[in-house]
Amino acid sequence: MFFDIDNDQSGGPGFWGSLAIFFDNGGSATTGVLKVHAFSITGSPSGKDAWEGGYTVANPWNTWINIMVTYSDATSTVNVYYNSGLAGTNTVNGFAPLDWSKAKKMVFGTLQFQTTPSLTANTGSQPWAGYLTGAMDQVRIYNKALSASEIRGLYGLEKAGR
Repeated sequence: MFFDIDNDQSGGPGFWGSLAIFFDNGGSATTGVLKVHAFSITGSPSGKDAWEGGYTVANPWNTWINIMVTYSDATSTVNVYYNSGLAGTNTVNGFAPLDWSKAKKMVFGTLQFQTTPSLTANTGSQPWAGYLTGAMDQVRIYNKALSASEIRGLYGLEKAGR
């Protein structure tokens, strides 16, 4: 579990956060299953979920890795990058315009329902979910969707320790 922007909407839609980036079950000693979940109110009380992932990525354990997620409101497209390579892309019809008006807090190293107290109105701690057991740095949020060349450039700088 890397990162989650909470969703404090009560009722069914609030179980998952507004944006969650995590490794899911099904990995191995040499692979991980990278997933991204996003939720947008999109003018509806029930909102809309967008699941990206199930992307099998190589060698994510005990080493430095880089994960980047971009979203374009113009195309409702989510791109997920792993170590500067495109892991996957998904267009979610009806997802735009992005509305995170129910997002209040960010969580690092776990998901919104693993905090004490839980940041969601819909559930308490989930024993199947885990916590990040490593270190995390250089978390960034931009106000635009980065291009593939910008992502490669940032990856190269971070990999070089700059």
